[in-house]
Amino acid sequence: MNTIYVYTTETYRTFRGWCKVGMTKQESAEIRVSQQDGTSNPEPLIIEKVFEVENWISDHTIHAELVKMGKIRVRMDKDREWFECSVEDVATAINSIKYGVSRPHSWDLRPEQQECVDKCVAHFKNGGEKFLMNAKMRYGKTSTSYDIIKDYGAKRCLVLTYKPSVDASWREDLETHVKYEGWKYYSAKEDFSNDNPITLSEDNELFEFDGYNVEIIFGSFQDANEFTKPKWKKALKYHYDIVVIDEMHYGSNTERAKQTLAQFSYDKVLYVSGTPLKALLSGEFLDEEIYTWGYADEQEKRKAEKDNNWESEVYRWLPVMNFLTYEVSEEAKQLTQCYTDDEGFTMTKMFGSEDGETFVDESAVKLFLDQVFGIGVRKTKSPVRTKAVDHMLWVLPPNVASATAMSNMLKQRVGNEYEIINVAGDNVRSLTKVKQLIERNEKTITVTCGRFNTGVTVPEWDMILMLDDTRAPETYFQTIFRGGSPDRKRQKEEFFVVDFNPQRCLEMIYEYADIAAKKDQSTQDAVREFIEFAPILDHSGNTPVQVDASVVLNLMAETGGYAERFGSTHMFNWSKLDDFADKFYGIDAESQNKKTSTIGTSDLERGKNYTSNGVKTKKEIDEERKAEKEKRLRVQTAFRRLPTYLFLEEEKIDSVEDILYTNNTELFQDTIGLTIEDFRDICSGLIKTDRLNRCIMAYNQIEWM
Repeated sequence: MNTIYVYTTETYRTFRGWCKVGMTKQESAEIRVSQQDGTSNPEPLIIEKVFEVENWISDHTIHAELVKMGKIRVRMDKDREWFECSVEDVATAINSIKYGVSRPHSWDLRPEQQECVDKCVAHFKNGGEKFLMNAKMRYGKTSTSYDIIKDYGAKRCLVLTYKPSVDASWREDLETHVKYEGWKYYSAKEDFSNDNPITLSEDNELFEFDGYNVEIIFGSFQDANEFTKPKWKKALKYHYDIVVIDEMHYGSNTERAKQTLAQFSYDKVLYVSGTPLKALLSGEFLDEEIYTWGYADEQEKRKAEKDNNWESEVYRWLPVMNFLTYEVSEEAKQLTQCYTDDEGFTMTKMFGSEDGETFVDESAVKLFLDQVFGIGVRKTKSPVRTKAVDHMLWVLPPNVASATAMSNMLKQRVGNEYEIINVAGDNVRSLTKVKQLIERNEKTITVTCGRFNTGVTVPEWDMILMLDDTRAPETYFQTIFRGGSPDRKRQKEEFFVVDFNPQRCLEMIYEYADIAAKKDQSTQDAVREFIEFAPILDHSGNTPVQVDASVVLNLMAETGGYAERFGSTHMFNWSKLDDFADKFYGIDAESQNKKTSTIGTSDLERGKNYTSNGVKTKKEIDEERKAEKEKRLRVQTAFRRLPTYLFLEEEKIDSVEDILYTNNTELFQDTIGLTIEDFRDICSGLIKTDRLNRCIMAYNQIEWM
């Protein structure tokens, strides 16, 4: 293989757009470039990109292709290797030589992406109708979705999302990769209007006359929900091989979204999300309908690369997450109004603001900021003094006034050191503007109360300060992963999550690990695996203390509400309920505990099949929902009794198998209301036994305290 390198200098890149394109057969491009980084050039040479190409492709071949593309060569008379071009231009030239396609991207799927493609395509071809790609940020969900479409053989596909800003990334991946040459991308927002309705190829024209292989139409739910307007009239008449629901955790399970989806005719649905925790909790997807790639999976790959001295760098620039937990100082708490021991202290109370200019408790917030920036307090009490970071995201409670008041106070106290970017309310509303401000300033603090803390990529963010009171794992992890974007330019290999509510932090880690645990993996092992790759350093005491898995598990043993976990919705495959409902008719349903997740229905999974049999009255729908809820409550009531059985049973119960083969069947039936035979049948389909086993092991954790 030949090594092609592209380098420049800061001045050449900024003011002239010049790059040098060279080749070496030495050990590395870095060695070759260092040999050229001499006294003749006053600025250091910056390597922009390194390409490994076949031996028959040389730098001269690429130079000729760049000239053919119209790129200007610096000093033509000397055949200089400097061009007015970008790294993408060089990549395009290489792909044009290799594949005959003038596009800059030609990457292959990583092994975990190919695993997802293979599992999903096999599931669809075996008759499966829906599939969930549960993959963390930076997995490459868009390109993986396109390969699923390609390998399945889909011809016309619809992409819907509640995050219309991802339109650009879907278009970019399709229009810049050699694999998707000939595909056609339509944006419902950009390419159509009420005066220009969505119009695709007629079935007898597609691929025969229009000269492309696949049609992708991208639309937002916000737009498509108004499916009666002229813009969408024709779009509803087409049949789609696959509907992709991107960022599905953003409200795609609402009644409005379901009604919209029901208007379309389609065969398969691919759900895509980085944190589909509600979907996993709902029991809507079976194990064979899910592919999961989490943070720990990614970091395990990164560790393997590191152990091999970074011989490859596929995962190196996916940074390690570090948790730093702190307690708000007692002095600041005591200065917070409306704070009593009975009510309990909250960040929302401390950051209360009535006018959006100042805080109700100015003195308390000033003391808090002194702690954050290490003014008059020990270094170990300050996250900013402990870790050298340049760009931070501060997440305030969901109140524009609080975020604006915080921005004002930060400008007064540290505005000479940090550029303060307020993205709440009517302030900075453009992500592009945020990125520009970060690029122009050495240090920044972006203050938000909800905007840009999910679904965006800002590589420069090194630290996320969680200053709100959310206890929703989905929101919490969507937010903290904003710091996980790669930033190779700044050599970013780690980022920090700062939480001033240590108990909340540990609860969120437990919840995330419990919900996202793999089949046959205990919650304890899932927590240990997560913490191995996301260490927690607690600064609540006089000296920082490393938190291990036992601390998290013991905390949840004290406060976890295990009886409710046994009856939580994610324990059951609700699609199998009707097959087993008769076994629970003798059980009196108890009211849902407030902590139990809301049950999600999936009445509208099959598009027009839902409405083709006539429209039901509201009364009929309400009666059906009431009956469905009753059936589910009976099931959950029975399983919430399991901790009582575990307590009364003299034999140690470690798993479902132990229950099935215990001799005390009478105790089980008296306590639960089911026979062991019924329980055995239920475990064959309705119950997710791996999750039940995790609950049993977690319950037994109480005995280890």
